[in-house]
Amino acid sequence: MFPRATTSNCSVYDPAVGLLDGLRKRVEELRASGAPGLAEALVELAEVEPVFGHRAGLVRGLLEQAAAGLDAGAAELQARVLLRLAHVKMVEEKYDDADRALERGLLLLGAHDPRRVEAACLSGRIALRRGDRASGERIISGVVEWLSRPPTSPGEQRAMIAAALAAGELAAEQPDSEVRAEEIFREALAGLAPGPDERFLDAIYLFRQALAAIGLGQGQDSALHQLRELITLCKQVGAAGDEIHARIALAGVLTERGDLVGLEEAGRHLELARTRALEHDLEELHALTMIGQAGFLARRGKTQGALDICLAIARNAVARKDVGRYVGAAVLMSTIYELRGDFPTAYRALAEAQQGLQDKIGAQADKLFEPHLFGLADRMGRERFVAMIYDVRKADEVARTLPAEGSPRKNRRS
Repeated sequence: MFPRATTSNCSVYDPAVGLLDGLRKRVEELRASGAPGLAEALVELAEVEPVFGHRAGLVRGLLEQAAAGLDAGAAELQARVLLRLAHVKMVEEKYDDADRALERGLLLLGAHDPRRVEAACLSGRIALRRGDRASGERIISGVVEWLSRPPTSPGEQRAMIAAALAAGELAAEQPDSEVRAEEIFREALAGLAPGPDERFLDAIYLFRQALAAIGLGQGQDSALHQLRELITLCKQVGAAGDEIHARIALAGVLTERGDLVGLEEAGRHLELARTRALEHDLEELHALTMIGQAGFLARRGKTQGALDICLAIARNAVARKDVGRYVGAAVLMSTIYELRGDFPTAYRALAEAQQGLQDKIGAQADKLFEPHLFGLADRMGRERFVAMIYDVRKADEVARTLPAEGSPRKNRRS
């Protein structure tokens, strides 16, 4: 099952350079020389250049450039642009745009073109992401035969890999089907590794990501292997954003495991993730890395360092008027206190942040904090939570009647 094909579907391949780097080089050469063939080279590069989770904009740009240079009669190339664009739009969660691109692309494909299978698989996966499992299952069930069909061409191998992705994602959506999903993903990945096969970087990324998720759900150490492989893959293709995400995820698993060796590795991954985010000016991911570092420090008992990071995140959120990040910083700070068993301060962290946000956006702040306050109440027990709130508020009232620290006191002598 899933035999490895040896011929490339791309016209430019230098084994000494590698497929992806060779295609990138070819595009730059054609740009510089003005020689014909740039549009086709851009299509080939866009099909191999991975989208992953954070590279949709890069691939979309290549497709737009290719489409602008294609002749009206280049139906096959136009179809390939539209199918790849549908994939990009799916990653961007613009599902209506993805459906329209698929419909237009199918009109340009021949009746027996294997890319029709790819389009059907993509359509089924989009349906699953929309939450329409019935439609997804109906569409994907029509292509699962490709899982056992030996490919005789690169096009058929693409169809088979697309079917594996769709069938695996469908199985993962169904109750008690994790074993089947894991089997599909593992067998498909085995047909593409070692290497990895650069024609299927997106598939390899998704196979490993899915296997990591399944492994985490089952408490398997195999999840750590998959996350480490994801980091290696992202580094190889220069996918900084996805590398950072993988490092944060791996650090989180290692931190939760809690052993000394794992904690040391987690710290290294978080520091590398922070460095990458700063190098590439990825501010959102830098904030995520800081959150990860705060959790890591809290787990190691370095509470003050963790709280300092939370305060830095909150200050940054205020400066950027980023409400979501501000709430997240407050919730993280509350969680750190809760882990120490300091429930009154955990409550104060949420309540004071809620009050501060109310001054800015009004009653909408209550909706943002209510789930976290209710969660704290559930974990403490409602009666204990209510009693704690009473004690906190009573203590605050008493504190307000006391003179400020350092202020002169009245002489109470008679």
